Amino acid sequence: MSISPISDVFCITNEDGSLLHPAIQATILARYSRSSQSAKEIVLNLTSEDADKFQERWVGRYGHNSVAELANIPICFENISIIASKFIESWQRAGYSEKSTRYQIFNRNSFITPDGAPSTMKNFSSRLYDAYENILPKLLKIVSEITGEDIEKATVKARAFDNIRYLLPAGTGTNVAAVLNIRDVINMIKSMTGHCNPEFRKLGHALYETSNQFCPALLKHVSPNNFQMQLKTVGKMNHEVQIGKNKPYVIIDRPHLMPDPVIQQDSFKSLVEQRYGMSWEAFTKFMNCRPEHSEVPDPFKTINI
Repeated sequence: MSISPISDVFCITNEDGSLLHPAIQATILARYSRSSQSAKEIVLNLTSEDADKFQERWVGRYGHNSVAELANIPICFENISIIASKFIESWQRAGYSEKSTRYQIFNRNSFITPDGAPSTMKNFSSRLYDAYENILPKLLKIVSEITGEDIEKATVKARAFDNIRYLLPAGTGTNVAAVLNIRDVINMIKSMTGHCNPEFRKLGHALYETSNQFCPALLKHVSPNNFQMQLKTVGKMNHEVQIGKNKPYVIIDRPHLMPDPVIQQDSFKSLVEQRYGMSWEAFTKFMNCRPEHSEVPDPFKTINI
């Protein structure tokens, strides 16, 4: 009669119970797939020198990028534009925490002006901040009266901030924390350092310097990825946009080159139909029946317009 092994679930740590260095963690978990030993045994027998050799062999020489997925590091980006924060958060597998426009007051001093941007950009943004600062006290009073709650209560402020945050220009400064595996860090560095937006390039180089302190062996062969469409859907929808010639910012003292709303809507409908294999009408009916707080169907998360 055979006896089934007893299942064991545990977190690999140092002897003192602290979490492992990300490079060591990646090496242990990568060796796991190539060893008959328990992870506990691998931890006991592994040295930092062994880890460096393993990473150089499998990542540097043979290009096994899956090893980099097993090392996670927390990165903080501070005093960056909301535009940059959305680019960073486009890596879907990471965990993010961003300074919230729903719970914090933002001010004009945080505004990020791109290198080479016209003076009209900051001048125009000042008008938005003026409106934000003038309307906020009035909105707090209205919310307090509607809810019957004290104006200083956090829920009253949150409701007011939630409604007024749409006045904040996209260049408003914010802070973002990201917990990423090194493979995503590598891809982010490549995309950011090769991007046409100067703020993204600057952040990409800073991300490399920060990450390289922890996992130098995994970042040895990182180089900018310059193969990109500077403008995507908008270029197809508006003939005034010239791919490769437009700046990464908008001249805001003239009308913005926005696509035709009808074309924009038709494009979105087409993408949905391709993803789901159903008509727009059928998809709309399905979504209207979706229970409250339920997850959006998975293919919908991958749509990029």
